[in-house]
Amino acid sequence: MMRRRHPLSGKSASRHHRAPLILMVTHFGDMTEGAGVLPARQSEREANLRSANPNFHSPEGIVFYMSPTRMSRWESAIRLVIGFNEAFNRHDVAGMMQLMSEDCLFENTDPAPDGSIYLGKAEVTRYWQVFFHDSPHAHIEIEEIFSLGLRCIMRWRYEWVDLAGNKGHVRGVDIYQVKDDLISQKLSYVKG
Repeated sequence: MMRRRHPLSGKSASRHHRAPLILMVTHFGDMTEGAGVLPARQSEREANLRSANPNFHSPEGIVFYMSPTRMSRWESAIRLVIGFNEAFNRHDVAGMMQLMSEDCLFENTDPAPDGSIYLGKAEVTRYWQVFFHDSPHAHIEIEEIFSLGLRCIMRWRYEWVDLAGNKGHVRGVDIYQVKDDLISQKLSYVKG
């Protein structure tokens, strides 16, 4: 079996061992559906700085060194949350709950200032059923989305039409936690 040197550590590696991906992210907002995640070349200067300081950040942006497996997990979390939002916009409670774990937790923005917490699939399902009954024009537009490990962050604009026919909107952020390819937490925050 042929041996080669690992490009980052310099250690000997078998030819079957894949080197980690090196990614340069300059703007998290461009990460929707994988865009903005660019392959980056590690310069000799960056390699020297990184070996001296593991928290080194390139002037061009943050440099992430990750395996294809980790990148796949980040992308899966983003796709899961996008799928949840698509089901939300269809008012498809069954489709939304299919993407949430049995022990899911949803922290709502209302009532201010702390919101209310719904725990477990049955309780969260009841909340969404009542919500869509009371808000038949509810729609969320994703402004930005990115993933960091088990967390996925989504900045959004929520639009509605009230009973008098007046349109309204608020902007906010959801922090999702993904566990076993399902959403286990959805923590919602709104600008108020």
